[in-house]
Amino acid sequence: MSGGKARRQPESLAPGFADLWRDYLPPQSTQVSRVPTAPPEPLDLHGDSRAEALRRLRDFVLSGAAAGHHQLEVVHGRGAHTADGFAVLRPAVRSYLKNELHAWVRGIKPQVGSADGATTIYLKRHTAGDRQHRTGR
Repeated sequence: MSGGKARRQPESLAPGFADLWRDYLPPQSTQVSRVPTAPPEPLDLHGDSRAEALRRLRDFVLSGAAAGHHQLEVVHGRGAHTADGFAVLRPAVRSYLKNELHAWVRGIKPQVGSADGATTIYLKRHTAGDRQHRTGR
């Protein structure tokens, strides 16, 4: 192969190991799609408590990363309906994304046209081994 390191074929490995290696290779007719699936619906956190919202946000980000999505959207509201008029979910969501989910989140920004009631999440790209290591699954 030009321009890179040649991969060793299973036949060039130690005797007996080649058969084991073949068990992990997809059949020749299988094609892996590189086209990402459609992004999931935005996660709507309206009405959730802070703890419930953060639990749902974590599950949403981890499942989005596992599915290979590059961008997710979460709707948290502006905080206009809180008792004291101060937003609870917006700062909690953004802080949690930056501080707790930084292994999966590349960046965040307020969603355009949402009057700061929604956030776009940009995910890092990971291999399956990275996801397994970080999630423990």
